[in-house]
Amino acid sequence: MRISDSQFEKLLGYKPPLGYHPKGEPFTLNSTLGDMKDTWVGRLLLSVAKKGSRKLLGEMDDPAMIRMAETAILEAPLRAMKMASDGKLTDGKLEGIVDLANGSFFKGIGKLLSK
Repeated sequence: MRISDSQFEKLLGYKPPLGYHPKGEPFTLNSTLGDMKDTWVGRLLLSVAKKGSRKLLGEMDDPAMIRMAETAILEAPLRAMKMASDGKLTDGKLEGIVDLANGSFFKGIGKLLSK
């Protein structure tokens, strides 16, 4: 059985949020690394986060655990990185990352370099 999006919205009673970041919309602290994966800063962060998770998981052979960790990295909002960074990432630095992802290079670098 197939129903259209408009029929589903009518049945649901509201328009559900998109399951992805719409192209052209600015990134925020609520954006995920999965949303940002097409930006250079997103690819860089994703690479660093995956290396960190592999280090934490060690020699784990369970493919389901590895997949779960990689999915969590892709789907967690950027603000969650602050909690996982042991205080290394401040609100200002995260805002700098968001600025870089949004194409504001100098503004982003300035925030990353400030205390």
